[in-house]
Amino acid sequence: MLIVTATTRASAVSTASRACTFNLSPAELHVLVSSSGRVIWDSADCTRGRPNKVAEFRRGVPAQELFSWNRTISLPGCVTVASSARPGTYQVQARDASATSPVRTFKLARL
Repeated sequence: MLIVTATTRASAVSTASRACTFNLSPAELHVLVSSSGRVIWDSADCTRGRPNKVAEFRRGVPAQELFSWNRTISLPGCVTVASSARPGTYQVQARDASATSPVRTFKLARL
């Protein structure tokens, strides 16, 4: 069985004058995949047992975290609704309790 994943890199950078921390774990920094305005996958849907990943920032120095999506359509609580998203156009966005990234559009090809 071949599993193809879509990978996105979430970056965060501090603009504060002092050092600060930011939680990059999937439960706190949600990466959302949407189709036609509806969220079909959230990196926080299946995070039970995953540790926090707190990064310390200095002004202007970014921290990055990779998130992978294996095309499953899911709901909170790690419920898989469908086995695979179909080829087409999707949107991805990262957000936490205080910040939201711009929406980016991408296309999935046939497997």
